[in-house]
Amino acid sequence: MMLCAVPSGYPQIVENPTLKAVERGRNTVMLCSATGSPEPSILWLKNYIPVNLSDPRIVLLHTGQCVLRAQHYCCVDL
Repeated sequence: MMLCAVPSGYPQIVENPTLKAVERGRNTVMLCSATGSPEPSILWLKNYIPVNLSDPRIVLLHTGQCVLRAQHYCCVDL
């Protein structure tokens, strides 16, 4: 199998969220960070649907961290 180099500035996720077991009603912090030029945006998904950031159980921090009171979220870069 031949691997290709990623072009300079191409967006890459450098920190993926990890699977966590959290008691219902408890908080957890999901981390995701990406690099690229221009700086990529991070989109949080639950069951392949964008997370509703107006939900009071979810707080998105400017660092790319997401504080959740729910389960089954993943991160993708745009």
